[in-house]
Amino acid sequence: MTASAIRIAIPLPAPQTARRSDPWSFVPPLLISAVATVLLLAGSRHGWTQVQAALAFTSIAFPCFAYSAWRRTRRSHIPLFAVLAAAHTVFYCVSIFWTDILAGARTATAVLAFVNLGLSGLFIGIQMGAAGIRWRHVRVPDVPADRRNWTLIRIIAGCQVFVPFLPVGTGGDFRQEIAIVISFIPVVAFLILWDATLRGKGTQADKVLVAVFLASSILAGLATGWLGGCIGNLVLAGIGYMRVHRRLPIVPLGALILIMLFLQGGKPAFRERFWYGGDKAGAFTKAQFWIEKSAERLTAIAGQPAGGGWHESLEPLLTRSSVVQESATVYENTPSLVPYQHGATYRYLLITLIPRFVWPGKPSVNDANRFYQLAYGVTLEQDLDHVAIGAGLIPEAYMNFGWVGIPVIMCLAGVILGIFERIFLWRDAGMFASAVGLAYVLQLLSLNGQAAAYFGGMIQIVGLTIAIFLPALRFQKPARRIGWRVRTGGAAA
Repeated sequence: MTASAIRIAIPLPAPQTARRSDPWSFVPPLLISAVATVLLLAGSRHGWTQVQAALAFTSIAFPCFAYSAWRRTRRSHIPLFAVLAAAHTVFYCVSIFWTDILAGARTATAVLAFVNLGLSGLFIGIQMGAAGIRWRHVRVPDVPADRRNWTLIRIIAGCQVFVPFLPVGTGGDFRQEIAIVISFIPVVAFLILWDATLRGKGTQADKVLVAVFLASSILAGLATGWLGGCIGNLVLAGIGYMRVHRRLPIVPLGALILIMLFLQGGKPAFRERFWYGGDKAGAFTKAQFWIEKSAERLTAIAGQPAGGGWHESLEPLLTRSSVVQESATVYENTPSLVPYQHGATYRYLLITLIPRFVWPGKPSVNDANRFYQLAYGVTLEQDLDHVAIGAGLIPEAYMNFGWVGIPVIMCLAGVILGIFERIFLWRDAGMFASAVGLAYVLQLLSLNGQAAAYFGGMIQIVGLTIAIFLPALRFQKPARRIGWRVRTGGAAA
């Protein structure tokens, strides 16, 4: 009688980091939230009520507690909800208290309630989307382990040097695809090389490409007059640093804020000359002009007493980076002047999934914005081709369904983001998938976009990016399995 064996194969789960069962773990984020709220209210430009203070505290507590939970679990590369919640806090709360955008206490209270309802729905949705079992086995091809096979990745990253000198707004029916190739795909290549550099595995050429990429992206932002273009990739570099080292880069973050304040001073003069004045110049000339005007503005501010000039520079930055005015406009005029839309503005979301070269005459993604601009009297009809202003996800939800719509729509948005997080930002996501996820985070921080603009291009951007990188990628192996041999018979007699 011979021995027989049965092989039992069981998938090996991804290693999990043990949770810390510290009953006092809520104390640090609670204290940070309280201190931040006190500082926020202390610098307020106007009076505030106790209800507003409580709503400000809860909106600040969302990112603080979310970041603390991420530090304990480490289930994803970055704390996606904490990042989005922090952006909402800045775009809403800081602008409400530190600027004069809103004069009415009732409207300010309503807008603060907007953000709290929105973050509640977003949190629940992300948890639901990330916990979906069906997404657990979705795998994205990854970069090869042998860095000698990264030639295409390095070429794509190196192409960033040409971006500052490319004409803007060209491409015809392919302009959306060309914009993705120019503005998104090189960022993915940069993040791959940046990750390798931070881990000490990048070559000398990789380090040079990283430096050249950042310098070129800053030059491109300065040449186009977009402050976000100047600092966007620096923000992503900071997020990538946080992913690898698991801590916030406090000093670079402070330096980034100072750079934004510095460049804010020269931006109006730049746009007056090169946007509205029609002056033509090269990228280096435009960049030099912006920096010179910013330095002149800094000198003028330094000569003013009591720091009044600093507030003049800070307020435009907070005003342009907020959606408080849009939220107030929607709240004050819905449904008294503009009736609830009952989902009408969301029909553009499905249209955006169709590439323009397939449907050349398809409606523009800005049509949802145009309804808001016209119906609420934000923009004159003759100016619609030159001005695009979105209300943002939260005001759009109220525009369609009122107070109930805010948590419901934001929960649905959270489900989409949770699925996105599970595929591209989870701990077991490969280097390429996480680079795509990190690059798209910058898109997600644009909170003034309505649903059609915010989510409509996600499939096209991700799909085209994978297609471009596919020759340089390798499909990942299936989950590892472990097996045991169970003997059912003895040795031969």
